[in-house]
Formats: sequence, C-alpha cells, structure tokens
Amino acid sequence: HADQFCNRETVLKEDATSSDQRTLLGKPAVPPGVWILPWLAGLLALKISFDVLLRYPDYFPPDFRSQYLAGREDYFWGWYRWAFWTHIVSGPAALVFGVVLLNEWFRLSFTKWHRWLGRVQVVNQLALMVPSGFAIAFYAVAGTQAVVSFLVLSVLTGGTIAMGWRSAVQRHYAEHRRWMLRNVALLFSAVILRVSIGAASVLRFDPDWLDPVLTWGSWLLPLVLVEMSFHLTRLKVFHSLAAVDRHESLTSHCGKVFRKRLNSTVTKAGHDHPSM
Repeated sequence: HADQFCNRETVLKEDATSSDQRTLLGKPAVPPGVWILPWLAGLLALKISFDVLLRYPDYFPPDFRSQYLAGREDYFWGWYRWAFWTHIVSGPAALVFGVVLLNEWFRLSFTKWHRWLGRVQVVNQLALMVPSGFAIAFYAVAGTQAVVSFLVLSVLTGGTIAMGWRSAVQRHYAEHRRWMLRNVALLFSAVILRVSIGAASVLRFDPDWLDPVLTWGSWLLPLVLVEMSFHLTRLKVFHSLAAVDRHESLTSHCGKVFRKRLNSTVTKAGHDHPSM
C-alpha cells in the first residue's frame, strides 16, 4: 500500500506543471488565440486616439458647426475652453501611454523607459486629464445622469492612477499592475463610448435611455471585467497553493516511508551478517 501511495508523487509532480501552477509562478497559461485580444484592444485604442487628432481642426480654432461643439458656443469662451482643450490633448495621450505601459514586451525590454513614461502618465492624468475631465463633466449634454457618471469616472481615474503610482514607489509591483489595469479599463471608456455611439447611429437606435446607459456602462463594464479577472486569478492561485500543499505533504510522507524501509533493510542486513 505504501508503494502505491508514494507512486502518486509522480502524478502530483505533473500536476505542479499545470496551468494553475504556471499562474502561481507568474506565467499564466493563455488559451490559444486569447493572446491576440489585448493587441486588438490596443490597436482600437490607438485608432480612436488618432481619430481625435484628425478632428483637431474642428477644435483649434473651435468650429461650432462640428458634431461635438454644436450648441456649446454660449459657454465655450469662458473657462470651459481651457478645460476642453486640455482634455482633448491629455486624454488621447493618457490612453496611448496606458496601452504602451501595459505591454509586457515593452516593460521587459525597456524597463527604464517604462518607468519614465509611467511618471509622465501620472503627471498627465493627475495634473491635466482628470481635473479637466471633472470640469467639463458638468456640461455633459446627455443630462444629469451623464454628469454624475463622468464626475465619478474622473474621481476613480485619478484614484487608480494615484494608487498605482504609490504601489510602484513602494515596490509592490503586483499591486501596482492591478491598479494600472483598473486605470486603463477606465481610460478605455472613451473607446467604448465612441464605438457604442457610432454603432447606435448606424443602426438608428436612439431610445431615451440609451445615453445614460452608455455613459455609465462605458466604464462600469470594463472595470467589472477587470475585477472578475482578478477574482478568477485569485481562485487559480488558491487551488495552486492547495496543490502545492498536497504535494509537500505527500512528499514528506513518502520520505518517512523511504527512511523506514532503509532502516529496516540496514537492520536486516546486520542480522544476516553479525560480523558487521
């Protein structure tokens, strides 16, 4: 029975190389084809940022016949213009920086540049993008619910980048990455909102409830998905640790069995050869 029991150690050693164990070691097993999703999301983010740049002639100087600025002439020339111009420059930059900084190849190949670009990202968001976004949120054309949504989004975006910076300074890199994933998920709301509005326009789908749903869903959906991914990762790590504990317990038992057999063999050899 001991032989059969200890032979299970081989099975557990194989289990130690499973996808759960690779997750525990920081090398998650990625299902075939899934690796391309972050790249597609990054390309989409870059495409949306580039589209904003192409619209700059409508904003500098302001063309109130353009889609976004239509109806804003009455209050544009006050402080709103400075907040607006600041936001349309810092917002796309933050999105592009976020995509680059989360890229594993860039982080590992250009560690020094990753750190410097991270500092630029923190300053850009906390000093420019978040305050300007908070200011122009009060003039959201979709109504009070949209105003509240954009205000909450601004606060959460500033909070996540601040916590990400704090954890990086403290060298808590796993925690830093989680905060930055949350931050980029919030930044990605601009992409989701533009794509959703474009799709609704093409489909001629415009019920009264659509704008509030899109303004809240554009950042709640990606944030919830990120949090769910964290939860699934914790479950994988928990099961991995349990497998390691079982492996160590079984290894310890097999070591005792082996020492017992060895002592028995030595004792028997001594009895067979008294001269020893």
